[in-house]
Amino acid sequence: MRVHIAALLLLGAGLLTSCADSGTDPVDKPPSAAHTTAKAHGQGSDCIPSTTSRSARSREDLVGRSLSDVRAAETADGHDIRVLGENGVCADGHDDLNRKRVNVVVQDGKVIWASMY
Repeated sequence: MRVHIAALLLLGAGLLTSCADSGTDPVDKPPSAAHTTAKAHGQGSDCIPSTTSRSARSREDLVGRSLSDVRAAETADGHDIRVLGENGVCADGHDDLNRKRVNVVVQDGKVIWASMY
């Protein structure tokens, strides 16, 4: 019986260790995602996800452009646009893997944060 309990304790400790190293620490975020999030949060938007999947990539090239310009250019490239927030009003959304969608946050008609897979 003691052998079984010891084995279960070791298994549990191993699972906890692997969860602790799962890459959810903000330090593990790609530098571009961390930079964009910090930049956009500096502009006062609560609609920017605080965590982003490691496979997401920042779209700094869209930051500063108007939403209509971004929508036209990305639609022409075959991408959908999802506005996660506009002028501080956040939309419902979740971080699902859709390689054809660009997630954006908009303030005063300009994109302040953008990311896609």
